[in-house]
Amino acid sequence: MTAHSTTKVTTVGHSLGGAIANLDAVYLKTNIPSISLNTVTFGEPRVGNAAWATYITNSYTITRVTHNYDPVPIVPFEDWGYEHPAGEIHIDTSGVWNSCAGIENGSTECEDGQVSSILDGVIDDHLGPYGPSQVWMGSSYC
Repeated sequence: MTAHSTTKVTTVGHSLGGAIANLDAVYLKTNIPSISLNTVTFGEPRVGNAAWATYITNSYTITRVTHNYDPVPIVPFEDWGYEHPAGEIHIDTSGVWNSCAGIENGSTECEDGQVSSILDGVIDDHLGPYGPSQVWMGSSYC
């Protein structure tokens, strides 16, 4: 970073890659405190407990994009002690982007409220499309 006079870093990932992007954000900011950091994830599963979610919410800029009835963002389950940090943007069936305030927002306009059980999930929604460009992440075969 020094060789290129870089001070801005964005970590990005989909699914498990989103969880890794979340963890990488903490690692990078801890080890290079001078960087300006932004994290964007798509279909990210929960990474930590309530203390983790609060720490991330209070310390980092994170945008978690969830799509429709994707079941991946609701695992591991809240009953097991896992929580997402704030920063969710949920894309609903009509393509509307809903900003979901707070940690684990239970509104039906957000992932937790729309997919209350793993049985309500649609795995193909995990793949996309994300955004106005209709970006797909992989296929049902991978």
